[in-house]
Amino acid sequence: MKKNNLFSLIKAAKGEKKGSLLIKNCQLLNLFTGELEETNILIDGDYICGIGKEYHDGERIIDGKGLYALPGFIESHIHIESSLLSLAEFSYYALLSGTTTCVCDPHEITNVLGIDGIKYFLKESENLILNFYFYFPSCVPATPFEDLPFKISLASFLKLLKNKRIIGLGEVMNFPGVINCEKDLINKIYYTQKFNKIIDGHSPLLLGTNLNAYLSSGIYSDHEITNLEEAKEKLKKGMWLMIREGSAAKNFLDLKEIIKSDSIDRLIFISDDIHPEELINLGHLNRILKKAIHHNIPVHWAVRMVSFNPANFFGFKRLGLVAPGYRADVNLVDNLKDFKTIYLIKDGKLVVDNGKILDIRKAGYSFSLIKKIYQTIKVKKIKKELLKVFGNRRGLLRVIKIIPNQIITEELLTYPKMENDLVVSDRERDILKLVVINRHKKEPQMGIGFVTGFNLKEGAIASSVAHDSHHLVACGVDDESIVTAINKIIEEQGGLAISREKEILSFLPLKIAGLMANLKAPEVASSLNLLLNLTKKLGCTLENPFITLSFLALPVIPELKLTDKGYFSAKNWQFISLWS
Repeated sequence: MKKNNLFSLIKAAKGEKKGSLLIKNCQLLNLFTGELEETNILIDGDYICGIGKEYHDGERIIDGKGLYALPGFIESHIHIESSLLSLAEFSYYALLSGTTTCVCDPHEITNVLGIDGIKYFLKESENLILNFYFYFPSCVPATPFEDLPFKISLASFLKLLKNKRIIGLGEVMNFPGVINCEKDLINKIYYTQKFNKIIDGHSPLLLGTNLNAYLSSGIYSDHEITNLEEAKEKLKKGMWLMIREGSAAKNFLDLKEIIKSDSIDRLIFISDDIHPEELINLGHLNRILKKAIHHNIPVHWAVRMVSFNPANFFGFKRLGLVAPGYRADVNLVDNLKDFKTIYLIKDGKLVVDNGKILDIRKAGYSFSLIKKIYQTIKVKKIKKELLKVFGNRRGLLRVIKIIPNQIITEELLTYPKMENDLVVSDRERDILKLVVINRHKKEPQMGIGFVTGFNLKEGAIASSVAHDSHHLVACGVDDESIVTAINKIIEEQGGLAISREKEILSFLPLKIAGLMANLKAPEVASSLNLLLNLTKKLGCTLENPFITLSFLALPVIPELKLTDKGYFSAKNWQFISLWS
């Protein structure tokens, strides 16, 4: 803040000059006591300068007419790529939902483009009204076993770490690497601490002395908690618990009992991932608040978990409260059950007026895309002969078992269906062939496995979104359909595809790094809806099989996953055979 602005702010607070904006007749929610106060809010420039009925005038006046005044919401952990939208399109709907600040982990695009992926996000977001901060991804690749065409040097890491909008080191998924003191990872943790920045955690099911070792490195948050006992131990050991309620993983119902008066200071709601149809139709963080209130979480606790608590965790000074001296990010909602934003003030400026966006960009916006973001799939088209799996009559077949609404999986051992000495998909038992192909190598490098839980009866589905390396992933009832879907994605440089034998039934292009669409959000949501409805017609019983499919290639999540090099066991932290 400039000195002149500070003088102006104090004078407005004392009533010696008009503030730039007065919000009158609103109900202010106290995030510490839960009390509602009918009051006026005076803003001068970017900051709130006064709360009280004694303020009657401003250069501009908004009549709150009994609307509820809350802080602008803060998203503490999200992968924007999961929305399939550009940052600009995401910010449009986030602002409509009352979100004013997002902390993002660009892990996905960095796994595709390396450092250029982070630079692209920094550049695209710099003139957006919504505040974007980014972690520097800690694990690119996600494990030392994956095969990417680039390596991020320590020098590159240190250079970007100096950027004010790089808030710290992204989720440290390689917790065995921390525990075993892997040099490169420990170096990143050390220098992040030296820059006095945040280190974000990721340690599913990690407990006991191994958890102690992980925390000793200076990591104090986790969003991968899936059960109450795990939550209790991590809370007792000083961790911040980020309770995830996304499109793929939903942990609120399993963890809601941890939300109590003696733990509320260390709790945060996050999305982690959100798909476009949910963002458009249900909202962003407000959809989590709605669910929390429905399950009897006190409203001031719930709102605090998306405002004051995140600001406290990240060290965002003067953010996260509607109070004198705090930044003027004010969200006026119609009620405290649905949290529909009627007016949104960002940095003292009205950006949502009567439920409609006024603008998403700051004045003087200019931006040109990095051309290479459209040219990220290098592998040549494949033939179905590459998908043959020969039988092993002495062993049982390992199959990935999907757990609905979770990204963790289980391992199933079973006898395979055989045809002409080849293992094939078994639609009667819902055991489908699963394929992951490295996107960067011209000659196909692929892993082949089997999965149960889709219940697909015809055709195949495929995607260029496959956490975290984002190789190509597909599953289907026959090899012809799998090949058709994969080759369509290769031809179009990214997308989601549904095929039946040699025919493409539906396709959503994802031109930006094969992860995001350069389309308006409603177009993306409409195309995605067509895809999802079609999968149901083909027999699939999952709510969103593309999300489930995208996580089947994520080796850091238990129990069994498939990479372009074959099956990987997170439990044993090593590759394992297709056969037991």
